[in-house]
Amino acid sequence: MSGDLNGDDNPSGTAGSITIANPGENVFHVLYHPAALALNSTAVLDGFTVTGGNAYETDGEVFWGDGGGMYNIGCSPQIRNVIFRYNQAFDNGAGVYLDAGADVFFYNTVFDRNRLTGFAWTFGGGVYHSNSRATFVNSLFYGNYAGASTDQNGGGIYLASTDGADPMEAIFYSCTFTHNYASQGYAVFDAGLNTQTWFINTILFEDYNVPIASGNENGVTLSYCVLSSFQLEGVPDLPPSAITPDINTIYEPNGSFPFIAGSADVCTDGLWFSNFQLSPSSAAGCGRDTGSASLLLIDSLDFDNDGDSTEAIDHSLSGARIIGTLDIGAFEALVD
Repeated sequence: MSGDLNGDDNPSGTAGSITIANPGENVFHVLYHPAALALNSTAVLDGFTVTGGNAYETDGEVFWGDGGGMYNIGCSPQIRNVIFRYNQAFDNGAGVYLDAGADVFFYNTVFDRNRLTGFAWTFGGGVYHSNSRATFVNSLFYGNYAGASTDQNGGGIYLASTDGADPMEAIFYSCTFTHNYASQGYAVFDAGLNTQTWFINTILFEDYNVPIASGNENGVTLSYCVLSSFQLEGVPDLPPSAITPDINTIYEPNGSFPFIAGSADVCTDGLWFSNFQLSPSSAAGCGRDTGSASLLLIDSLDFDNDGDSTEAIDHSLSGARIIGTLDIGAFEALVD
């Protein structure tokens, strides 16, 4: 599903090195969901790659600068087994833009090397998520780019509630963030203001850069997560943030870690990923066999079509069935 009308984008690179050769004729939004469509959970997008969106501002139409891959206002579809790859936007949400009371469920979704092209005040290389509710299950945020200048925030995802009427809620179950880039919040920028954010069984590994920047006055909760950085970052000019990990959250302890009271384990980059899966040689302290199956989301929508909507979702993004103790992250290792 491509917005590259001439088939000549020839994209390459990751994060700050992304290049897209000829995007001028590309569509603004590959998927366009205005509020008037009133999509609900019976609208399902399953099994596509969404690429080649190029949302840029012209003629003062602000929404044209948001959501190259998917622009979604007040709609609540299900997105399953979809890859958002090499989309771009001038302002916000190169891969996906969510706003105005949307309630979207993402399952087995990949946000892969999407980039923002504006010069300042650009938010959400992979996803911009505001005034809405979104649930991400078994999802990967890889190589997305929000920009390198001041106030180009949220390489993987930018979270905010701006109007007070539609609170923002984001829940991440068994997700992986890696190699994203931004001026603040390489993986996640949580701007706070009436938001609720949870990370469960999730890896945030950003090359020893700060994975989470938060000004969320309600706090950011992490449970059974792995963090690469030795520091979590507050956001200037926003209310104080409480980033609360449980004792099962693991972090790389190179230096002081003033906001974190979780476990300290040295995790070597080379032992972490094999095609985004935890390597069989990874230590248990680095996420292998240290997740919590009791916190898995219930498969109420019967994604595996086995007729059982009361069981937990028990497949990872790699397709591997969870056997024994759950690995942290989007991918279950192929060996137990």
